[in-house]
Amino acid sequence: MVVSVTRAAHVAQSPSPPSSKRVCYSDSVKKTYQPAPAVGEVIALAYDRFVATLLRTLPFSLAAVLLGQWPSVYLLQGGESLQLLAPKSPGWWVAMLLSSLGTLWCWLVIAQRQWRAQSLSSDVLAATRVMPQALSVLLMSAVLVGLGSLLLVIPGIYLLIALWPALAVLLAEGSSARTSIDRALLLVRGAWWQSLSVLVVIIVLVLGFFVLGALAGFALSGWLPMSVVTAVLAAFFQPFVTAAGWAQYQTLLARQASSSASNSL
Repeated sequence: MVVSVTRAAHVAQSPSPPSSKRVCYSDSVKKTYQPAPAVGEVIALAYDRFVATLLRTLPFSLAAVLLGQWPSVYLLQGGESLQLLAPKSPGWWVAMLLSSLGTLWCWLVIAQRQWRAQSLSSDVLAATRVMPQALSVLLMSAVLVGLGSLLLVIPGIYLLIALWPALAVLLAEGSSARTSIDRALLLVRGAWWQSLSVLVVIIVLVLGFFVLGALAGFALSGWLPMSVVTAVLAAFFQPFVTAAGWAQYQTLLARQASSSASNSL
């Protein structure tokens, strides 16, 4: 009996032989992550994709701009107030719903034309098929951000940035809405500040684009209405925003693959 106990203690103290399977450690063991990609790298990648796909995405971007103006046109034709808090008729709500769905569909087609570059019919069908899942991702993200903001402001802000790649995950990987959200949170882990920086740079670029457009509109006011200049600018910046989402997803995906390779060593 003594020999058996001694032998069992010796086996328990001796190191286990190496295994070919990956060992799952507890949460107390911290995983190492590669540094987040540089913001300039993401913007440069987005610009290259934007320029390369502008011609095949611009018609759908123009359609999205026109659809976005539909609710305002409805109010003007009906003589209703354009103020945001003014009561709206049921017809306006229908126009707003159809406008939002149509704009989202155009964005999905733009993303398909930028990321997959298949035939026009294939991209249109793919965007139409993924429409319900895209709506689910947006609604679930809005609910999570809203709950985080109600509980505490900081969780809402964190989720607002962390869930940005969720739609890109859905389009690129064809996963469900729930899986896309979980995957986005995993990709942004350790790169939240970098994601925030990329969004800030995009917003600054878009605002600067509109400032230049406003100056051009004043200069061309004798030939073109300001609304036309604004619509054209909006049609140009929308493909850039979707290209930036694709670029951020690609860089986060490469970072995750590099981190996984480092942790497996």
